[in-house]
Amino acid sequence: PQAYAAANVFALGSLFETFGIVYIEAMAMGLPVFCTEHPNQRSIVREGVFVNMNKVGALRDAIVHRDADFMRHLTLRGPEIIAETYALPQLKTAYVDAYHRIAQAKAELPTYNFTRKISQNMRNMVEKLRSTMYSFFPGR
Repeated sequence: PQAYAAANVFALGSLFETFGIVYIEAMAMGLPVFCTEHPNQRSIVREGVFVNMNKVGALRDAIVHRDADFMRHLTLRGPEIIAETYALPQLKTAYVDAYHRIAQAKAELPTYNFTRKISQNMRNMVEKLRSTMYSFFPGR
């Protein structure tokens, strides 16, 4: 919290993050977030400055030439977005809803019969023989 409190903006220059909890932390502290232009980041941050991190100097330019009014907007919106989306009651509801959808989804499992079982066993045997041959004759 002290590091976030000492900052004016938060920037993460990576090309991709699977989630990026630091975005949530920064937004909760009221920091405008500068991050890569990627669908994952857009879905997490929602309102921020999205930058093409593949372009040399793009992050620097975005930070240097930031719009003061937009930064004030993001400072206010960050904690609101966190409260609306990432607070524990909202996350709990989202997870429970997802589990209910999964539980209600009809599972289409393959049916196995003798012919299919023999066929699968033959494919497995051929693959084992092939890998064994490659170990005896590398490069072939």
